[in-house]
Amino acid sequence: MRKKLFSLFLVLMMIFSLIAAAAAEAPVLISAPAEPEWELIIMHTNDVHSRYYEDATQGYIGLAKVAGEKQRLINEGKNVLLIDAGDSIHGDLITNLSKGQSAPFVLNETGYDYLVPGNHEFNYDWKRLKELSYNCFGQYLSANIVVKDSNRFLFPPYMIRNVDGKRVGFFGLTTQDTVVMAHPDNTIGLEFKNARTMAKWAVKELKRLGADYIVCIAHVGLDESATMTTEYIAKKVSGIDLIIDGHSHTVLENGKKVKKTLIASAGEYSKYVGKVTVTFDDGKFTTEAHLDNYEEAKEYPVSSKVKDSIDYLLKQKRALTDTVICSTPVDLIGEREIVRAGESNLGHLATHAFLTLTGADAVIWNGGNIRQTIKAGSITMGDLLGVMPFGNVVVTVELSGADIVKALEWGTSKYPAANGAFPHVAGITFTFNKSTLKVSDVKVGGEPVNLRKTYKLATNEFMGSGGDGYTMLDREFSGFYGIDAEMLAEYLKTYGPVFDDTPRINWVG
Repeated sequence: MRKKLFSLFLVLMMIFSLIAAAAAEAPVLISAPAEPEWELIIMHTNDVHSRYYEDATQGYIGLAKVAGEKQRLINEGKNVLLIDAGDSIHGDLITNLSKGQSAPFVLNETGYDYLVPGNHEFNYDWKRLKELSYNCFGQYLSANIVVKDSNRFLFPPYMIRNVDGKRVGFFGLTTQDTVVMAHPDNTIGLEFKNARTMAKWAVKELKRLGADYIVCIAHVGLDESATMTTEYIAKKVSGIDLIIDGHSHTVLENGKKVKKTLIASAGEYSKYVGKVTVTFDDGKFTTEAHLDNYEEAKEYPVSSKVKDSIDYLLKQKRALTDTVICSTPVDLIGEREIVRAGESNLGHLATHAFLTLTGADAVIWNGGNIRQTIKAGSITMGDLLGVMPFGNVVVTVELSGADIVKALEWGTSKYPAANGAFPHVAGITFTFNKSTLKVSDVKVGGEPVNLRKTYKLATNEFMGSGGDGYTMLDREFSGFYGIDAEMLAEYLKTYGPVFDDTPRINWVG
């Protein structure tokens, strides 16, 4: 009996061993992640400044690839929307030559669904912007710009879109600083209301209308020098799920979470394409942000239709811009973070040129009107138009030494924040204390400034009309000269890139 039991035990042990061995050798099956109940991909750009074309040397991805990638995702059955957060229709000659007329056609072919007007959209003046918007298939939104005469919004403040059963609400905000950043004449008749107040109102309206998820498209930015930032709005206004941001040219690789709001921003000039993935599962929304850079975007398909349109515009542009003016042995620096917070050799060259050609006592020029670096080598007319793309007329005004000091104090008042008003000067030297933000030891023509004396100051028409907050320069012009980029070309043809590059600001503190 015991032998039978022992034999049975051995048989059972062998069976269990075989089962265990088989289980160990069997492949482990891993379940694929479950598809979310609902998904939306929001592609986004901001501060493209008409750099619609691909440029490997600059890292511009270009809108032909943006369009191709959007269509690829749609072909895969994805819900996809494409959004621009402002400053898309001005900045490069492919749009500037036609005062923006070419922009809507490229934006339409790219497939933008919603846009917000940035401050540079007002470089053509607001009535021209309104005309251009009629040709856009995508909808401009802004909840804080009102036409004073009619007390109506310039553009619809918000919209709701049904995306596969979910109601997604969108509203727009434009920086209140547009009134000083654009030419003052271009916003006459408009009121830029408080962005935080209007954001709170828009969220309330969208919720009343049944929005499940709320997106703010903002050209407001994260610069601390601005009147308001999107971070402040996110802190103070509840109910915003996502902010697609522009204006400060900020690169947020995976977004920035502020309380319950995710802020996404894609840098500038189509160097990045943003992708925000919004999913709904288990009764809640989840939001994740990512930026594709130039290398990653090499895998994007290219829309031949968009590329053909852009190539046509580039051909028109090159007819004007390929003329070589002279050459430079060094890079002439116009990077945003440099010229808006300090001196640069390009600022020195430009102001010295305007001092020479106008015969003024001094020049004050805002860093926001120096837009890009010129690389060592040949300088073309296209380079100069890229540096100064706004077509500002160089003017002179007569003002007291006291007002010159006020202008320098204003231009440096937001240091160290990058500030478009930062003063680049010629014929002037001064001491600036970085700790106290005090301006002292101001000299004009090498002599201590006489506060009561009247000086002839050269500047651009924008600043001479009070732009960038230079209200002390707002007066009747005593002289009109040429377009800034054309005058710079005239100087370079005559003298070459020759100028006094001695520091004009004595930095202390």
